[in-house]
Amino acid sequence: MGKNKGMNPLKKLRKELRLTQNGLMEITGVSTTTISNIETGKIEMNAGIKQIITGALKLYDDWYEQSDFSRSVDISAAEQNIIEYINKNIDSELGARRIYLAFKEVLDTTGMEAEDRIKYIKYMYPIIQDIRKIAEEMKLQMKKEPVNIRLDHAKKIAYDVNNYERYGIKLSGLATTPTINPFIVGDEEFLF
Repeated sequence: MGKNKGMNPLKKLRKELRLTQNGLMEITGVSTTTISNIETGKIEMNAGIKQIITGALKLYDDWYEQSDFSRSVDISAAEQNIIEYINKNIDSELGARRIYLAFKEVLDTTGMEAEDRIKYIKYMYPIIQDIRKIAEEMKLQMKKEPVNIRLDHAKKIAYDVNNYERYGIKLSGLATTPTINPFIVGDEEFLF
């Protein structure tokens, strides 16, 4: 963060975009007086002005609160529903979009021949299942419920990725069969 650490988010945004207050006014239609007053703390950012800036610059809705000026991506209504579902669980629109876009990229088979598409999905499905298992175990751990944490799922992901036929790498020492070592945290014993 450095020298911009305590800077007003609107001013940070403007500096990141290398805009003067007048330049930001030309893009957004928000007066330079209002921009200056928000940046100096004379007035608070209000929902109306924030919405105007968000729309004009195609930013995520929580850009001001998060000081994250990533540009939003045009998405379909169905995709927006998925993002809203994720957002309800993590309470961050930007985070929800990033998670969705990461999974979208993982599942995108555009440009693949039918045979390669089938191979790819068969290859990715077990990895996705292992991620699901890791998430289930993490949820139990976060609730402080007893759980047998097994790094086998993570090891299996590494094993599967590195043993993909085109990598040509065979890993020794990573087994797909469980290897369990006890680990004590506080009064609870976790296995992994």
